[in-house]
Amino acid sequence: MEMENNYTRWQLLDKPLSLDEFNSLPKVSPNFFDFNLKIRSKIQNPVVFRISTEVKIGSHEAMRYKYKLYPSDEIENSSLNHYVFCQLKEDRLVGSFAVQPPLEGRFFLKIFAKPEKDMQEGQDSTSLQTVCTFLMECTRARKYMEPLPINELPWGPTQTFYDYKLRLHNQTGPVIVTWGG
Repeated sequence: MEMENNYTRWQLLDKPLSLDEFNSLPKVSPNFFDFNLKIRSKIQNPVVFRISTEVKIGSHEAMRYKYKLYPSDEIENSSLNHYVFCQLKEDRLVGSFAVQPPLEGRFFLKIFAKPEKDMQEGQDSTSLQTVCTFLMECTRARKYMEPLPINELPWGPTQTFYDYKLRLHNQTGPVIVTWGG
């Protein structure tokens, strides 16, 4: 009861949060802070959207990301991973997760990460750590949604591309847009 009465006094924040403000934030793990990550999107919990939304996570170094999208009333699984497009932006310092579920409802987007420099050659993504979980609510889904191909890594150049000192000169990200065919 003492903490509730002096809620702002025991917080170690520059600007104290109300309980409602705290509860409206996505759930982050200690790894989120250990990896010095930051949510770059304006996020509420749940993230309410129509058709699609984008979640961005910023870092100070290149990160390896993985994710799971699943209905909120099911145990954790990767049943809807085909409806998330993950790419790295801004010199690989921003992980972008474009979510477009095939149906309306509530979902969890659980994000895993690890610094790219800590990944060993041939190491699979099971070594990634949970960094945050977003509750997402899709109020309207696109009809006739085609699932995306699953990719173990974010779309775009991989760490090996950069290890060989290669650079993209006329491309800002992994998405290539063409017109007329």
